[in-house]
Amino acid sequence: MSINAQSNVEYKVINQQVYNIQLMDRQVETKIQFVSENPNDATISKYVALEHCFSDQECDTIETYFSQVKAMTGEVGGKSVHKATRDSTLHWLRLNDHPDSVWIYEKIMHHVAQVNAENWQFRLDGFESSIQLTEYEPGGHYTWHQDIGSRRSGLRKLSVSVQLSDPETYVGGGLELHATQKPVMMPRSRGTLVIFPSYTLHRVTAMTEGTRRALVTWIGGLEAYR
Repeated sequence: MSINAQSNVEYKVINQQVYNIQLMDRQVETKIQFVSENPNDATISKYVALEHCFSDQECDTIETYFSQVKAMTGEVGGKSVHKATRDSTLHWLRLNDHPDSVWIYEKIMHHVAQVNAENWQFRLDGFESSIQLTEYEPGGHYTWHQDIGSRRSGLRKLSVSVQLSDPETYVGGGLELHATQKPVMMPRSRGTLVIFPSYTLHRVTAMTEGTRRALVTWIGGLEAYR
């Protein structure tokens, strides 16, 4: 079953950089980062970043799961620990274990469906895996990589990241996308939702102070990119 945009969300282009958004739970005006080889053609945008998509209260609620879900060391390619490439702690937020987290899944899919319809029109079938909660401490990082690969990760089409931490509480740890000719640093404001094709090169720069927490997940399709 393909995932379609929800009819009760409207994204209207005001200009190249600002959208007016009607969210499910409230109406807001917010800046959306929009990048394209041709900024007037939304079908070839490289990423979309919705600032303040998640409220502070919602971010606080999501952060409570960090203490409820078993921590794991981040692996490279789902196979082995290689801290020179990736140094982070992961928590898998599985619906079977935490059914009360269903609202997070629903909200993410709600926005992904709309953004995909307005930009890439990929054929999507659902979440590729459970939501991943990621934590970076000083020295933590993730070098340049793509989210697609072999086995299940080959099904990924769109990558999603939600910034959970207050940007004033840490230094470093920026999400950077090589989506255009030059790498672009994503907004650091709390609650920002970033969506980009999973074949996009991206990294998390080295942390130097504090702790950065983020939600990461992937939306996939059973067929090749189309």
